[in-house]
Amino acid sequence: LDLHLAPLRPGEITYMEGNTSLVYDIIYRLMVSALGDPGAEVVYVDGCVSMNPNRIARLCRRHGCDVRDVLARIGVSRAFTAYQLNTLLEHMLEDELPGASLLVIQGMKCLYRDDDVRPEEAAALLKRAFSRVRELVRRHGPVTVVTDVRRRGKRDPCPRMADLSHRHITFESRRRGLRIRDPAAGVEADYAPLPWYQMIMDEFGEV
Repeated sequence: LDLHLAPLRPGEITYMEGNTSLVYDIIYRLMVSALGDPGAEVVYVDGCVSMNPNRIARLCRRHGCDVRDVLARIGVSRAFTAYQLNTLLEHMLEDELPGASLLVIQGMKCLYRDDDVRPEEAAALLKRAFSRVRELVRRHGPVTVVTDVRRRGKRDPCPRMADLSHRHITFESRRRGLRIRDPAAGVEADYAPLPWYQMIMDEFGEV
């Protein structure tokens, strides 16, 4: 991403959305990259039940990182309802941020699309939670990435989230990979991620 879009900055929120779950795979790559620094820590808030330690472990082996060390430096909080996610973000997140170099809120809009939450209530909850996240990011300064995967036919509880973020990056699934856009900067690039299940030569060891 740095090659195409310039580095993600501390103290700012980058909102990444797309029509493919490959958005989540990009986040795993960012996390492993961030944890290449021995003193780094990642806070991962899972709003869409997407956390997959096996994919992170695979990336660690691919990059020559110690799997147990990397996983030990990822703090994970998982929510199963919009109300639980609001509680995590509004009342519990701040205690985890000191010392964190990267904050990830994965699938932030997912739970607010639940049919059990009225649209007006979902919008109010999401805006309140996002406002709190902005405040905490400004205060503690981690690189922050918020993601969302758009689902056809599902309502958007907060269409202005892109405007409320410092950066907005979109991912569009294409035949041979992803098209990445940073609309504000006028940047567009095609990216073909290596599938998580595909090995590279280094993983076979010495030949």
